[in-house]
Amino acid sequence: MEQRHYFHQSNVEIEMLYGIRPDLIRSLQRKGYNCKVYLPYGQEWYLYLCHRLAENPENLYLAVTDMLSTSLLDSNQGY
Repeated sequence: MEQRHYFHQSNVEIEMLYGIRPDLIRSLQRKGYNCKVYLPYGQEWYLYLCHRLAENPENLYLAVTDMLSTSLLDSNQGY
C-alpha cells in the first residue's frame, strides 16, 4: 500500500500486534510513520485470543510451533 501511495505519513497510524513483523514496524518508523505495537491484556484477554483464533485457526498451529522453537528463545524482537 505504501508503494502505491495509498497513504502518507501525516494521515495514517499503523498498529500491529506485538510479535508480528517487528522488522516492518521498525522500517516504517524510520520512514516517519506513526506506529504502535499493542498487546492485549486485562480481564478480557482470553476472549480476545479466542476471537482471533476463530478468525484464523491456522494461527494456533503457528503459535504452538513458535513456542516449541528454540530459536524463539534466542531472538530479539527489538521494539
